[in-house]
Amino acid sequence: MPKILCCHSSALRNTRIEKVNPFGDKQGQAVGEGAVALQAGGNIVIQRNGMTATEVRELCELLLQSNFPRLRAEARAVAEEYVRQFASHLSEHLARKPEVIDFAKLADPDVQACINDAVQASARRGERANPELLCALIAERCRSQTTEFKELVLAEALQVVPKLTGKQIAALSVVYFVQHLTLANIADLAQLEPLGRDALPVSRTAEGVSLIQANHIVYTGACSFTSGFGEDVYRALRSKYASLGHTDNDAFRDELVTKAPSYAAIVDQYVADHLTNVHCSSVGFAIAATNLSAYVECGDLNEVLRGLR
Repeated sequence: MPKILCCHSSALRNTRIEKVNPFGDKQGQAVGEGAVALQAGGNIVIQRNGMTATEVRELCELLLQSNFPRLRAEARAVAEEYVRQFASHLSEHLARKPEVIDFAKLADPDVQACINDAVQASARRGERANPELLCALIAERCRSQTTEFKELVLAEALQVVPKLTGKQIAALSVVYFVQHLTLANIADLAQLEPLGRDALPVSRTAEGVSLIQANHIVYTGACSFTSGFGEDVYRALRSKYASLGHTDNDAFRDELVTKAPSYAAIVDQYVADHLTNVHCSSVGFAIAATNLSAYVECGDLNEVLRGLR
């Protein structure tokens, strides 16, 4: 069975959040063995054996109160509903693979700042802040296996995602898919079809992304945009799968269309939308790979970022 190279994962279980008197010891609060302490307006203790969905919601609501203390009643009701939805997404993501989550990281100021950024964006924009992707990035930030560079990239990605539309995020994902996602050890182009079929919804979301939208992605720092005609995509793909022995770009494309029509449709859309000129930054890589991983297996994000040149 072909293995994906490269070029992404996550959870919370049985935990207790306890509000601690904020008027007590200025240096901190008493924390029992196996617990971590958070600061959010008032103090919070999170027991290390996990968190329930209710407790994730309480944490997010405390962050909401700390950041938006004077919203009008109508606006507060909307913001609170947005944050409840975000908390539900976050608890689901943290519960998927609890074995890879380091719960002690919830006491890390940088992780708390990441969650706070996501809560603020979700409170303001709801689904338009892309909460599912924000939660996936937070879960990735809490993984036990990580690097300092990855942590920096994820922190930046969490600030960029709310500034992008779903179409722009999908466009970044298509760039990542075509330029960097590779199936190892394939014996026939037909083996690309399942991968293309699974990723086709992302391509359809990205379809028609405009030049001004692409330039806005550049503004956020998630990609760069080069002028000119861009790469010869079929030559690049033929080189990527050189072991199959194709010597002609046109023949390669014809065979791809016949044997992997979904994959070929993504490539053709990539060309039609001038995404050959778009190149993901490290932040764009993290956003694209994490978003695309909801559809296809993208490999471990540590490896994705380690492979950047």
